[in-house]
Amino acid sequence: MTDKEYAARIYCQVFNVEDDNGDAYTQGILAAIDTLKPREQAMLESYVRHGKTYKQTGEAFHLSTARAWQIVGTALRKLRHPKRTRDMSIARISVYSLGLSTRAANALTGAGKDTLQSILGIAKFAELYGIRNLGVKSRNEVITKMRDLGFREWAEVMDEGWRV
Repeated sequence: MTDKEYAARIYCQVFNVEDDNGDAYTQGILAAIDTLKPREQAMLESYVRHGKTYKQTGEAFHLSTARAWQIVGTALRKLRHPKRTRDMSIARISVYSLGLSTRAANALTGAGKDTLQSILGIAKFAELYGIRNLGVKSRNEVITKMRDLGFREWAEVMDEGWRV
């Protein structure tokens, strides 16, 4: 199972939904999992990624089924904390938390692009180009940041528009 599939499963567990509908942000979810204790990480991976039962997970860690259930439950509860869920969902990540310059963040917010999801909704370079007060340097900064965040396809579309 890939990291993206694993992150989507964790997303579904944390937000108690059937499908992530493309809203799961893999890097954010994996970063949140890294904040857990090593044993919680390992047991969560065994249960969610490898699809083992609580009994199998417990046996692998020399624990009872009930104790495995408690540890996995605790890990999921920790992941549900608002501080950790903030960066798990594309729709919840604010432009200001992306690390963009103030000028770029303010220009995007002024254009109604205040979340990562709304930025990804920009389909053509002309839309990005048309954002008021978003100059060449800020546009390049946004494209570079999106590429760094793992949205390479989006960045490539914007780069293609730039070259045309």
